[in-house]
Amino acid sequence: MGEAGSVLMAAVGDLSMHSLPAAALPAPDAWSLASDVWVVADLLILIGFLLALLATFALAVVHGRDHWKYVSIFFAGAALSCGCGLIIVQLGLIRASGLPLFLLQCAAGLFAMISVLTLWPALAGAAATPNRSSARHNAPLEPGLPLRTGPGGPLSLEDALSGIGATMFARGEDLSERWSTALPGEMVGDAALPSTSFAATLKERISASFSSAFSRKEAVATNFQIEDARGNPRWYELTVQPGVFTDGQRGAVGCLFDVTRFRQPEAECRSLLQEATHRAKNLLTVIQSVVRMSAKTLNLPPATIEPFNARLQSVALAYDLLVREEWEGVALPDLLRSQLGHALGGAVSRASWSGPPLRLRPSAVQTLALAFHELAVKAEAQGALSLPEGSLRVWWETVSLKDGSEGYRLVWQETGGPAPDQTAERKTFSRDILERLTPRGLRGEVSSAYTEEGFRWEVRFPATNILPTN
Repeated sequence: MGEAGSVLMAAVGDLSMHSLPAAALPAPDAWSLASDVWVVADLLILIGFLLALLATFALAVVHGRDHWKYVSIFFAGAALSCGCGLIIVQLGLIRASGLPLFLLQCAAGLFAMISVLTLWPALAGAAATPNRSSARHNAPLEPGLPLRTGPGGPLSLEDALSGIGATMFARGEDLSERWSTALPGEMVGDAALPSTSFAATLKERISASFSSAFSRKEAVATNFQIEDARGNPRWYELTVQPGVFTDGQRGAVGCLFDVTRFRQPEAECRSLLQEATHRAKNLLTVIQSVVRMSAKTLNLPPATIEPFNARLQSVALAYDLLVREEWEGVALPDLLRSQLGHALGGAVSRASWSGPPLRLRPSAVQTLALAFHELAVKAEAQGALSLPEGSLRVWWETVSLKDGSEGYRLVWQETGGPAPDQTAERKTFSRDILERLTPRGLRGEVSSAYTEEGFRWEVRFPATNILPTN
């Protein structure tokens, strides 16, 4: 094979390119990646591994209980250390191969599995920890407890509602009060609250909702937050239903429900989620910096790492959308607008999309975000958007899949592009994302072809990737 061939085989065997002369490196191409494409693929997998471990670590620290908390934290930290070591090896900062690399991979996987397994009993301990408010509400009733006479008769409705922070009331069309149970402050026996601005604000909200129900002649539901007499935030849900009383007079009945004990844990979970996402985005930024410094050290051209950095930014944009929607799902048009706007810049004005309203599940959001990014980069580099007259249209519709189940079809159609370049159709990491990773992530099927209009990419996926419509 000659001296050059021997050097090349030795470099491939060691998973390193340090011994190759600069002239032996392949020239950068818009649709081909250098020999370190598999390093980039491994880095993306490791990034997902580290993000999952980071979430496990955060959950154990914040919500863990008993000794399981510390066991989960210890093994999550050990797995994170092993994962960082694997990233360093993949970046070529430390050379490792053979048995040491295999042992490091096994240790990372084993520690991660133990951390996840010990997280469940730690969180179960947190759920089993009683709080004072629940203990007070769940206290058994004493036999022979006297009941006040109220709107419900001898068995007072007020007594039934006081334990759950609810109030019911009825008013005439002129807002005159027909009957009412006690307001939340009165129900807990706090005589100071009715005379405070808290009670006044609460009564104003109730009157405004009754007026709105009478003027609209339909039920009104609202939720709001106010501060009580001690300055603590409290959340309420209020519903008002207009109608006619048994005496023939028009009026409405309403129900005010104190949902503070539900909203406070939600706020804590939302804060934790935002913190975990912030840390994940910081980790992405650190990885980008490490890649840039490594590229300078290895004298790699900037075009080698630009696709990698662009993909990281695409993942970060998808995370931003998920955090904004509290990880409940993202509307498909919002995902398209975000990814195409980032990849195409001003050329996004030549793209359009249409289809029925769909909200993607978080797993589908991350999968389609990378697919849209790769398609947009290809369209701008050598597709329809590389020419002034080119355009792009994306649409989706409901279809029946091969097994007869309900699914969806999404089509990416470019129009007015140049003739297909057959030399650009060789295997690349971008094609791997579109043809292998996307159908695997969506549990669907992908096809692509050059039609008379231009490049066409189509994916069919089951309805399990879509959130049900309320």
